[in-house]
Amino acid sequence: MDQQKVLSYALNQVQKKIATWLPNNLVKIWNGQLNESVFLVVLNIENSRLCNPREKLVLPVNNEIIEVPSPQMVFLDIAVVPAFSDSVEALDLSALIKRNIYDDRNIPLDEYDWYGNEKKGTFIEFNDDRFIELPSALQKFNPYRWDIRIQVGINSAKIEKVTRVKKRQFTAVKK
Repeated sequence: MDQQKVLSYALNQVQKKIATWLPNNLVKIWNGQLNESVFLVVLNIENSRLCNPREKLVLPVNNEIIEVPSPQMVFLDIAVVPAFSDSVEALDLSALIKRNIYDDRNIPLDEYDWYGNEKKGTFIEFNDDRFIELPSALQKFNPYRWDIRIQVGINSAKIEKVTRVKKRQFTAVKK
């Protein structure tokens, strides 16, 4: 499995989740083509300082025990931009998106879940630090945007099998 694809998979999962709330397949990942849609724009990828790469996890996988370095935790910052010429429609969609993200923040990551997360997936949080500008074609829609953040883990490719040694009873032999 290519677990390094977790970032693109998570972005696609966010797109699918938001698309379930809107009609007519309006949600698109920004590709530079401006049309009336709700765009997801990747703003930033940032390392989390909470991860200690020297920390090891010992996990049961199938019928084996493995030891792996702690996953590298990464934040993915995304702008959700309703790009509509009708400002009332943009406001309505902005409010709809805000409400639904607030009510349902969970994002399943399925096979792209990282070691130690136990299939919990991730969740969407709102990021009020608008320090990154939108692409110039989307600047006029800035008032309607929501910045969101998700956190994912990227597993190390270093996996070591742990072998268990059976406990033995040692006794001293007296002469």
